[in-house]
Amino acid sequence: MSHEITIRDDGKAEMAFRAGTNFPWHFQETNPAQVPADATMDQWVHAAGMEWTVEAAPVWFAANDKMRQYDGRVVLHRSDTFAPLGVVTENYNVINPRECIEFFDDLVQSVGLTLDTAGTLFGGKRFWALARIGEECIIDNRDPVKGYLLLTSSADGTRATQARFTSVRVVCKNTLSLSDSRDGASEIKITHRSEWKPDAVKKQLGVAPASFEDFMGRMRRLADVRVSDDAAVAQVRKLLGKAEDKKGGQIFERIMTLFRGLAAGADAPGFQGTAWACSTRSPRPSTTGPARPATATASTPRSWVRARS
Repeated sequence: MSHEITIRDDGKAEMAFRAGTNFPWHFQETNPAQVPADATMDQWVHAAGMEWTVEAAPVWFAANDKMRQYDGRVVLHRSDTFAPLGVVTENYNVINPRECIEFFDDLVQSVGLTLDTAGTLFGGKRFWALARIGEECIIDNRDPVKGYLLLTSSADGTRATQARFTSVRVVCKNTLSLSDSRDGASEIKITHRSEWKPDAVKKQLGVAPASFEDFMGRMRRLADVRVSDDAAVAQVRKLLGKAEDKKGGQIFERIMTLFRGLAAGADAPGFQGTAWACSTRSPRPSTTGPARPATATASTPRSWVRARS
């Protein structure tokens, strides 16, 4: 069962996806719920089977004919089946499955995201929610920002709470692992020693409703700013502290190679030679070495803005 989707005793899969989108590859085996486009957060929670909560209980064990308590540790378990999820420290900060979905509530209403998939893995030990970047996130008709925003967490101590933009549609354990390897470098990670503050995470991601309109305005302005090769050379040398160095070095050459067309999206029609093209940092797939993902996501322009804000 490589998908590792949680299947309840009654056969219900703890996963849901938005109706009208591609079926998950494991659909025939798991039969996850399909959720209409206008569904509420509560409907998503119910459809994905994520209405249960994570509860904590003392850890007791038998030794030398006596029951003893493991001080400083608790066992986390499901509130519905009481199935154990993991043994963690007593100061472990829990995120409940429904909170992954509710994280997107105001984002769906205000910044054009659409919930796409949600579910739990390994009996509820891990869970996620994924939203698709929508029309309001389009920088320009020439170059829409493609991808998803993912939030994932765990109740067994194996995974911090992680939020990131990703080009991978997460529908199972395998696709979650693929997103980890492909897009994990730019994620925001909150350990379970820290308090979960969703508004702070949204602000770090640059998608807090209060700042999103300003963010998109900056991106659209970048798309209209022409940057000549000479101007790019001068700016990169200045940033690297090599204004008088005519050679620039390997880092300089690498950056300029990306600007001149190797970066993903840098040569998109109408965008080549713009500040928006400068913001695409991922290289194209190599024709001589291992292929690397070249899909530009919303995290790319966010990095460009943050470096210059």
